Order: sequence, then structure tokens, then C-alpha cells
Amino acid sequence: MNKNLAQLIARIVGFKAISFNGHHIFLLKVPMVYIPYSTLAKCQHDLIEKYGFDDVYSIFTGLGKIHGYNGTSIYIKKYKIVPSESDIDFFFEQAKLVGLGNMKRGSVDMKEKYGVIQYYNSPGAIEYKKRYGIQEYPVDFYQLGLVAGSACAFFDDYELIGIEKECLGKGDSKCTIEIKSRDKWKEDKDFAKLIPKKNEYVEKIKSIETLHALLQPVQTTSEVESQLLRYLRQKYRGEVYNLTEEGIKLFKLVGMITPIEILSLLAYTTIKQFGSGAAQVFYDVGVDEGREAIENLKGAVTFNPKSANDVANALDVIGLYGFGRTSVLRADLRNNNLIVKVTENFLAKKYYSYFGTQKINVDHYLAGILAGIASSIFGCEMECEERECVVQGKEACTFELRKKK
Repeated sequence: MNKNLAQLIARIVGFKAISFNGHHIFLLKVPMVYIPYSTLAKCQHDLIEKYGFDDVYSIFTGLGKIHGYNGTSIYIKKYKIVPSESDIDFFFEQAKLVGLGNMKRGSVDMKEKYGVIQYYNSPGAIEYKKRYGIQEYPVDFYQLGLVAGSACAFFDDYELIGIEKECLGKGDSKCTIEIKSRDKWKEDKDFAKLIPKKNEYVEKIKSIETLHALLQPVQTTSEVESQLLRYLRQKYRGEVYNLTEEGIKLFKLVGMITPIEILSLLAYTTIKQFGSGAAQVFYDVGVDEGREAIENLKGAVTFNPKSANDVANALDVIGLYGFGRTSVLRADLRNNNLIVKVTENFLAKKYYSYFGTQKINVDHYLAGILAGIASSIFGCEMECEERECVVQGKEACTFELRKKK
């Protein structure tokens, strides 16, 4: 495929395929989630601090690989692509459209199933370095998995291994990802230690038959825009999400979009691997993200904590990230106590579809975001407890927000 043609097709497809309605984000009618790179960095960093490098690295790269492989396989089938070296540009354009930055093709050998991808502006590595300084190891765990999985689909060999040999997060001038067989990596003593170990919970996910439905369209009850998004579109002439060389910008935040079930699978694997402490990490990261979400909207919209409508709109900020439709069931603004329902929460729905009924809730990150939003609005420390969840067989997820004791 001609490079210019690949770029043109990718941009047209991407432009038509991505939609936002203030409750959900869709790519080809597949539910996605907006993840700021600050959130990805905090989650990865805090898990490593608590549980060490190896297992976190294996889980993040493993889930990225599953997503990259399935997503690329679907595109290959959908557009009847017979992979050749020049077709790689099509997938780089697709990666750019979901906020992964600007990747460039290095050397590629189709026969040997070998490839090098260079990445001069990795948004994730830039954010990680900004927050935590130069690291001893490469930091693009999830993005590495995405690239490796895409390469496995492209070369039709899932056993290929991707390793990030250079990384901006290590102080290198660029990020370089190399793809080759496990045996060839074992010969490379300098990098063999970065071959991701197989994680039993990631391996279990690979074997789930329903996971082949990843990136399949879903139906929603309504496509009506949220009041908050409609206001922001009118104020900024439709420019709410902006695709840039750095990633997808939501005002001051920079992030990417990825299938929302990745968060479901990340919750499953990390909590199975590490226990309830991982759930607390997700909650705490969510609190920070909720605060950042409100800070991000300063200057664009003001939320009055004494106005029930303003508080409802503030909570609807989660819809800008793709988490669903909020409604306030009870509001005691004098005592800062709220009961909030989230419908069409695909994070919980996808978890339920893969793992069935659960005894406990799974929306730790979302609960944290709601707590962070409420803390910013009311000007005090708030906490959030999920009282009902789709994974418990309920129709919607219900949260209680209250002043932290």
C-alpha cells in the first residue's frame, strides 16, 4: 500500500470512526475510555513501588499485547490487508489517531519476522520522566505491549517478543522498540532480562473465548449528548478533544483512548496477582485523577457546590472519559452527601461478561475519580463507596459520596 494512501485512508477512517457524546467514547461503535498519560504513569509507578518491577511489567505489557494483536487482526480482516512492509504506515496512522504519538518505521524484514519502531515523542515516556525523573528501566509498558501485539498480528506470529531498547524515560533521545523471536532475544544478553515473564492471569485472559469479541460494537440506549459536553462544544466551537502530536488533548490534559475493557482486565489481573492493595492503588490514582479533571476544566466551566444542577454536571465529567451516564438519586448538599447512579458503565459490564457475577464491586478507579471530583467541588476530603455494581447482577452501579471522617 502506498504510504500517502495509507495515511489518507487511516485519517478518513479515524475521523469517521471516533465519536464522543459526553457519556461514552466510541471507536467504530466500540466503547473506549480516555486515559490521561498522567494516570497511566501514576498507576504504573505506584504499583511498581508497592509490588516491584517484574509482575507489573508482565501484566501491563501482556494486556497491551492482547489488545494490539486483536485490534490489528480486526483491521487486517476488515480492510482485507495482505501485510507488506509499507502497510506498517497504515497502523502507525491508526495509532496516532488514538493518541499514541508519532511512530516511525525502522528496519523491517518480513521473512525474518523482524522489525524496529522508533518513537521520538512517546507521550507516556515524556509524562513518566516529568513526574518521576530518569529511570533505570524503559517505562512504556502498555504501549510496548500494543506495538508488540500489533507486530505479532502483522507477522502472523503471537510468540514474537517486543523489547524497548531505548526510552525517553531512561534519558535516551528516543524510544526504540525491537521485535524478534524469543530465541533471538535470548542470544542478546543485554536485553534478555526484559523478556516479559508469562503471567498466569494474563494467560487466563488469553484463553477466554469471549475475549475474541474485543473491539466488537455495542448498543447503547441513547446517543444524546450530555449537558456538560453540549455546553463545552458551544463555548469552544466543538473543540473539546483535540488530536495533537503529543496525544489526544482534553483541554490541558494529554491522553489516549483505548478499549474500556482494558481497565476491566487490568483490575482483574492486578487484584488477582497482588490482592486488595492493588484495588486501593486504583482508588487513590482515581482520586488524584478526579481532582485533576476538575482543575483541567477551570476557566471553561464553574461548578457551584450549592447548586444541585452544577454538582450533577460536575459528576458528569466522568462521561468525558467514557465511563457512562450519571444521575444523582439523592443530594444532601448541606452535609455533602450524595447517592449517584452510573448507567451503561461498560467497565463493569465488560468485567461481568468475562468473569461473571462477583461478590464485590470492581469500579475502584471510577469510585476514586468520583471522590476526587466531589472533593474539589465541595472543598473538603470526600470518600466514595460503591454500594451496588453491575458485576453483582444489578442493572446499574450506585455510589455513595460522603465527607471523609
